[in-house]
Amino acid sequence: MAHYSPVWDYVKISYIVASPGKLDILFNYCTKNFVQIIFICETWCKPGSISDAELSFNDTFTVIRRDRPGSKPGGGVCILVCKTLSCCPIEIFGDGEVCACDLFTPSRQLRLISFYYPPWTESVADGIHRISSFISELESLLSNDATVICCGDMNLPLIDWISFTCPASSDSSTRSREELFRDFVSFYGLSQVVSAPTHRSGNIIDLVLTNDEDILGDIAVLPAPIKSDHYLLSFKLTLTTSNASSLRQSFDFKKGDYDAITDHLLAVPWPGVADSVHGDVDALYDFLVRLLCDLRDAFIPRRTSSRPNHSLPDHIARLYERLNDPAVQQSAEMHDDTISRIERLVTRERRSVESRVAASGHPRDFFRYAQSRMSGGAGVPLLKSADGSVLISSQQKADLLAKYFSSLHTVDDGSQIADGPQRMSPPLLQDPSIDELTVFNTLRTLGSKLTVTPDGLPPLFFTKSALGLARPLEIIYNLSLRSGIVPAAWKVSFVTPVYKGKGSRADPCNYRPISINVVASVAQGSVIGPLLYLLFTNDLRYEIVNGVEYRTFADDTKIFADISKPGARDALQSSLSNIGRWALRWKLLISSSKSSAIHILHDAPFTYMLLDEAIPENRQVRDLGVVFSSDLKPERHVHMAIARAGRTANFVLRAFDCKIPEVYLRAFEALVLPSLLYGSEVWRPWLKGSVAALDGLQRKFLRRVAAKCGTELDRCFLPSISDILDDKDLRLAHTVLRLQFMRGFFITRPTNTRSGRLFVIPRARNNTVFNSFRWRLSKRFNDLGLPWPLLIPPDD
Repeated sequence: MAHYSPVWDYVKISYIVASPGKLDILFNYCTKNFVQIIFICETWCKPGSISDAELSFNDTFTVIRRDRPGSKPGGGVCILVCKTLSCCPIEIFGDGEVCACDLFTPSRQLRLISFYYPPWTESVADGIHRISSFISELESLLSNDATVICCGDMNLPLIDWISFTCPASSDSSTRSREELFRDFVSFYGLSQVVSAPTHRSGNIIDLVLTNDEDILGDIAVLPAPIKSDHYLLSFKLTLTTSNASSLRQSFDFKKGDYDAITDHLLAVPWPGVADSVHGDVDALYDFLVRLLCDLRDAFIPRRTSSRPNHSLPDHIARLYERLNDPAVQQSAEMHDDTISRIERLVTRERRSVESRVAASGHPRDFFRYAQSRMSGGAGVPLLKSADGSVLISSQQKADLLAKYFSSLHTVDDGSQIADGPQRMSPPLLQDPSIDELTVFNTLRTLGSKLTVTPDGLPPLFFTKSALGLARPLEIIYNLSLRSGIVPAAWKVSFVTPVYKGKGSRADPCNYRPISINVVASVAQGSVIGPLLYLLFTNDLRYEIVNGVEYRTFADDTKIFADISKPGARDALQSSLSNIGRWALRWKLLISSSKSSAIHILHDAPFTYMLLDEAIPENRQVRDLGVVFSSDLKPERHVHMAIARAGRTANFVLRAFDCKIPEVYLRAFEALVLPSLLYGSEVWRPWLKGSVAALDGLQRKFLRRVAAKCGTELDRCFLPSISDILDDKDLRLAHTVLRLQFMRGFFITRPTNTRSGRLFVIPRARNNTVFNSFRWRLSKRFNDLGLPWPLLIPPDD
């Protein structure tokens, strides 16, 4: 049953300096007042300095932002929408500081717009041109029939919004900026609902415009919860909504009576139950699941939860209450003093939390806190179907994604697959059996996770009830092995759509399915996915002709040949033709758009064909996270890695606010260095400029840490990048030397020296080869001169 009532609070913050302390204060204020949508003007945000995770307030809000382009400081706008609401960002083309999104409710669609018009000093002609462009950008967002709510800082104090008048231009042939904007508001039927001054100067420059005044209520101009010369605008939105309760009941598995559950399970005569279902694996497992669900309902208590509880310490909550005191609101000095006290206490509370996390000594606590500050789960926003319609509900989005994911699988046309040549006779597995003790020990290692499964029972439940579950599961496992039938429920799991990182989030094609088990095809994103892929593609190697080498990692296969040898290009093309026929024979799809040809250390072009399509030629490719160029020089990848790691380093400095250098150094080693030096064994630079650039990023970070913590730079110590690269090289080299099948990677010969063996260093044709992993490590081992057994340390 629907009813008409005020359901959401909307708050517009007219000014906020983008610093961690002020974001924390804003989050605390919104938490206390249950604010669900925030409009922010003058964010002072830059894409490389402030992440969406920080603005999302611990993944509570969806972030729609527009940062000021260029290097000029200031500006920027954003809208924060609570993730309990459905919204879709609007793509805007233009240079104005405007962002917008569509908000979907059961009764209507609303368009939310946040804008900022900066008060720049300029000539009359430039001012007219700038506001005309700004109005055109707003007009493009008002071209639909939705209810519109525009909030922003317009910086046009000469407009009297009570009488709807403004000064005319001194030039009768032109119109003033105020006249142009006033006429724009009038033409589109917008109403400006703020009637009290929004700035300490006594002017109304922060506006709330709408084409439906009836949905707005309780409009108030209040002191801002941060230091600002602007006030805060607050209003409520009245809409027809469903009367669904926000309360949600769930099982509290941590407080279950598992002794009682185990006793009931031990009392069941499981061999007799298996006989009663005539050895039907599905029937036996269904019986077990029904029994477990009944025991869950009987012995696991329920708990009721509503909105997330982000409670504030009492002394901080009382100061926020003091902001509502009329005496404080009327006195700018008292208001600023209260805000200063709130800032100090919030900063102190945050530093106290970070100090406890740093002192806990638990890496999991540290990483969990760091990730909560640096990243947020974006989830799946609104999706658009093929006909352009917007899908709002979770069921609609799930159905659309399921349809798309299903379309990725090859549909069997019923034709017979030709038998391939029999390469070998596989050995048979003799009498497989699983005992009850093995099942018990395995269940006890599942841990205390509360992740949800299709059966509705988390791993914690199985761990706590291991003694009672070992016997029935042992019977099911052995029955499944003997019959060759797996319970149908084991073939189904929750599929999580994960954004690929490029393209529109509203397009289902830009998501990949991740799950532990899937219904059909290769289990994408699963634990057994790589193994299944190797089984399905094991015979691919027989399609590679002589003279062509190949390497396979997961679902990526590379074939290559030395084209200086006669017939090498023809051999490559023959291999590609064979691979195409192999794919058709096994009804597999090959992505031509994701395939590429690259010519290494030469510029002799040649077009290779796959399934009658030309493979695109590229001068550089990104493979497993590393950028390879045709000249094999690592500079392009170095620049990319420095830019990526630099953003992460900046997020680390903003994510923490304590004055303990060790916290930042630990975060740098755990979060920045892996991003900066990933795969360095392959692309390690040898030019001094590139090495200096890598060291420069670390030195800059250490200087910023020393300045932030108010300590000497000597206290902020990390090993040099060169030392870290050397250590990574040695670790991989030792691994290679230990592996029996890679003993031929390094070429050695006996010698009478102390080491007993000498690494052979073949002649290198250029610096690229000379500085590659094999060459530089062979030289390094010869320089070390260690005895051969010491070069091959035992396994850890």
